[in-house]
Amino acid sequence: MKLSVPIDKETEKIQENIPDTKYIKLYDIADNRILCSEIVGTMGCDPEQLVNIAAMFESDALICSNIPESLADMMEEEGIYIFSGYSGDSDEAVEKFLQGK
Repeated sequence: MKLSVPIDKETEKIQENIPDTKYIKLYDIADNRILCSEIVGTMGCDPEQLVNIAAMFESDALICSNIPESLADMMEEEGIYIFSGYSGDSDEAVEKFLQGK
């Protein structure tokens, strides 16, 4: 499984406002654990382009704080599931996600 998380690069915390996203942290997951992660720049793209970036990196899901419904719909049309309501450190959020929290 591959996960995408919009982050603030300096703190690696989940970006609260998706339109401000300049970086996404990508996670490779297997056997319910993080195998590796990588931070990629979005070049300050608009929110709709995040759909293309997540799809390009073959993300299965997006973990985020909140997301506009229209953007969530576009992600889901690409087969990318949305898990919102997460905040704080991105690694900790992914671990909570993997634990079903």
